[in-house]
Amino acid sequence: MMPMRMAPQSMQAYMKILLCFALALCITLSDNPFPAKTALAASLEPPAGLTAMPFKLTNSPDANNVNLKWNPSLGATAYKLYRSAEPGGAYSLIYHGIAPEYQDLGLAVGATYYYKVTALDAEAESPPSEAISAKTFAVPDGLRTFYNYKETPPTPGVSGIKIGDTYYKYEYVRDAGGFLQINVYTSPDGMNFTLKQAVLDRNSHPDLAACKLEGINFVYNESTGKVVMIAHYENNVDYSLARIATASGLPGEDMSFHGSFRPLGNESRDIGFYSEDGVGYVLSSANNNTDLMLYQLTPDYTAVEALVAKIYTGKHREAPALMKKDGYYYLFSSGTAGWYPSRGQYSSATSLAGPWSELRNIGNANTFSAQSNWVQMMSGPEATSYALRPYRWKASPGEAPMLMLPLAFNDGYAWYEYFEEIHYNPSTGIMVPEQDGMLISEGKPAIAQDSVPGSLPIHAVDGNYDTSWKSADSAWPKWWTVDLGLVYRLTNIQISWYLHNGSEAYHQYQIETSTDGIHYTLALDQMGNTRYGFTSDKLAGEARYVRVKLVDAVLHNNPNNWYTPQLAEVKVFGYLDRAESVPPTAPANLAATPVSESQIDLNWTASADNVGVAGYRIYRDGILAGFSSGTSYQDTGLSASTSYSYTVKAYDASGNISASSNAVTAQTQPGNVALNKPVAFSSQQPGNEAWKIVDGSTTARWAASDSSYPQWVQIDLGATYTISRTEIVPYQNRAYRYKIETSADGVNYTLAVDRTANTEGGPVIADSFSATDARYVKLTVTGVYNAPNGWAGINEFRVFE
Repeated sequence: MMPMRMAPQSMQAYMKILLCFALALCITLSDNPFPAKTALAASLEPPAGLTAMPFKLTNSPDANNVNLKWNPSLGATAYKLYRSAEPGGAYSLIYHGIAPEYQDLGLAVGATYYYKVTALDAEAESPPSEAISAKTFAVPDGLRTFYNYKETPPTPGVSGIKIGDTYYKYEYVRDAGGFLQINVYTSPDGMNFTLKQAVLDRNSHPDLAACKLEGINFVYNESTGKVVMIAHYENNVDYSLARIATASGLPGEDMSFHGSFRPLGNESRDIGFYSEDGVGYVLSSANNNTDLMLYQLTPDYTAVEALVAKIYTGKHREAPALMKKDGYYYLFSSGTAGWYPSRGQYSSATSLAGPWSELRNIGNANTFSAQSNWVQMMSGPEATSYALRPYRWKASPGEAPMLMLPLAFNDGYAWYEYFEEIHYNPSTGIMVPEQDGMLISEGKPAIAQDSVPGSLPIHAVDGNYDTSWKSADSAWPKWWTVDLGLVYRLTNIQISWYLHNGSEAYHQYQIETSTDGIHYTLALDQMGNTRYGFTSDKLAGEARYVRVKLVDAVLHNNPNNWYTPQLAEVKVFGYLDRAESVPPTAPANLAATPVSESQIDLNWTASADNVGVAGYRIYRDGILAGFSSGTSYQDTGLSASTSYSYTVKAYDASGNISASSNAVTAQTQPGNVALNKPVAFSSQQPGNEAWKIVDGSTTARWAASDSSYPQWVQIDLGATYTISRTEIVPYQNRAYRYKIETSADGVNYTLAVDRTANTEGGPVIADSFSATDARYVKLTVTGVYNAPNGWAGINEFRVFE
């Protein structure tokens, strides 16, 4: 069945809406050029590895969208992406956010666009990266389709090794005893093959009688006119031999087996072949796969002549695939994980002898449920395209046993991404990824049942496969939810799951959706899932909220699930099908109230809309800080004694965004100037040291070494502050009696607080006093009212300006 296509006028209108909405979702837009040099962060490097790949949306006839990716920068908290229509033209800001990727949608067809990216930290913006270009195009008819989410039916096409006017295809055949024989097929057109004969079998040589061959390469050596087989050789019982085997013969004729060997005495397991200018090379995993060697072969390709480079030491890489593009060699490999999915990584170099770059992560943490295998090049008069072809050892019947992951390159950097469908033509070289819907989850607000510090819910939608949300414990089930901000027609959800090398597991899960965040409907039940590491599922229906319910993980080598629930990345795709274009009115009467040293509360008057307001976008200092479904917002995690400016915009379900509200500025309350400052003390108890009284934790404490009184601590604030308030968090809410004194020199003290007759306890005891300049603050505990024989113990002592 042919896919349904919209009329050109309808598609044009739809893409216009799509583009407008994509721009509206950007955190900020500007026509400003790059920041002045004096504003650049001296220590912040430009993001490296910016790559661009055109792609098409389902039902669109054009590849007029660009998928952009770059390597995360050390120390960066956000990124800005700029675009220009000319190589030397003015650049405009099109994206500002936390994700190291962006999809530029709805571009003009047949146009070339230029991109640069910068990194930001808390203080400044880096210089821009070098520019990279991408050209959009109309997708030609007659392309083949490869499906990554299901098994692709065989497609007629040219294959095999063409020598003269004949195509040759070699087939490895095995049985219960291991290697059986190698057959050769011939064809006049590369499509219709006929079995010619067996060219090598287990009776051809004693070493072939009880062996197995893996990683087999059949290559044509033009200098000798022979086809050469290069393979990983083992006995048919285990993997103790770790050798290379070679055989050769005239095209279509019997092969001679040249034996097996350890290259230069080194073990050889997974191998890969590469040739350049008639010289052959073999990549070989050595020393039980811990190291990776590159050898030059003899001119006839049947033996090793020299070691070119020891590319990796102690890195445990296998399935090596080597290629060259634009002056750089790229080496792709997978982690050693037996038959299970593993981390894909790559290195690059300008010379085979090196130096080779460090190993860089590519794709998600498990090569989208596969292992790196080989790189396919399609070269023709219209384009030269590349795709990694990782193998899925654990594919179930009906699933794709091998993936096609289109590759993008830039000056020694590479990237691939998962797309459900790939359209291609080997004769013209064209390769077009297809995506069903916009990526609508990235950077959106996310919550979860619980989490651990540093692995928050937002990390599952931050566009970075190397960060994740992680639950606070190993209890199952757990849930995680993303707020898409608007109601979309959903099409696809892709989840990158946690895998522990050596104890891999598949996850059982459910997807629930909601339009209001309260009432959820089961949209997808994957309690029978058996896919490891990565899942891509079709979705249907409309929703604003998408919840992933992690029910269980099934380990292949352990009946007990010891995994902690976690998600590396969740990507939700969909369309905004509504065309209503009237924006809401601007929110009014925005007011800001400082609540604490780290929180400012916002309130405003509701906007009006002809259909209905879907929510509000809150901007802090011009950058999107969050969303609210009501007319209030709590902005938390702020810095003490710092001024912030706010505006609010309303949006409706069609993606229309209002004008900004009035702007307001508010300053957070002063911070705790005693936090983590040096502490002197009269005595302390092992395990309850004095420094814990200013460590910011209310679960740790300072305790005196015995029950005698008085006991004291002295805080050196490090500089002179004008202070006027203190807080004490007493151990077990006790009513300690105490006094607080201040000093400018640590010698002469002035009494600020006298609670030596105190009879009140509680979780926090606050004291205010006349503002005074002090560097030293001394707390003296003179006794306790409600705990006879209780030792002096204070969980936290805070001092405020």
